[in-house]
Amino acid sequence: MTTAGPDFERAPTCSDEPNILYAWGRDAPELHLPKGVGFKVGGDTGIQYIVLQVHYMTRLGPDYSGVAIESTVEPMEKRASTLLMVTGGTLPPNARETFETACVIDEDIEMHPFAFRPHTHRHGEMVSFCIFFSPTNYYLPPSLKRS
Repeated sequence: MTTAGPDFERAPTCSDEPNILYAWGRDAPELHLPKGVGFKVGGDTGIQYIVLQVHYMTRLGPDYSGVAIESTVEPMEKRASTLLMVTGGTLPPNARETFETACVIDEDIEMHPFAFRPHTHRHGEMVSFCIFFSPTNYYLPPSLKRS
């Protein structure tokens, strides 16, 4: 059972379907969106409030985690969004396995992927991505290209 502590109010998590705006991992760099880019919340977006969840592997002591949020009523030039992709399967003990996931985006929208956040717990050895525009036209990050 978790507690919020004597000085903090604890709120329930989402009762509707959650919409993950942002996820951060230990030792990962901070997220700084480019000027003119923002997440759209409120109004008719289906996101009426923001819940901050912090997950711990081990308790290290008092926690003062937080996120600085800057808001505006002015429209943003570009909209930020998080695409959550999940794999499923079984990883038997002492075995190696490859899990793949894919997503077809059939909207007429210009996208600018700038980061991806793998989540493999301690089981992952390598996480990579590739963007396919067609079967013969794709983007492979330079660090993954083989000569």
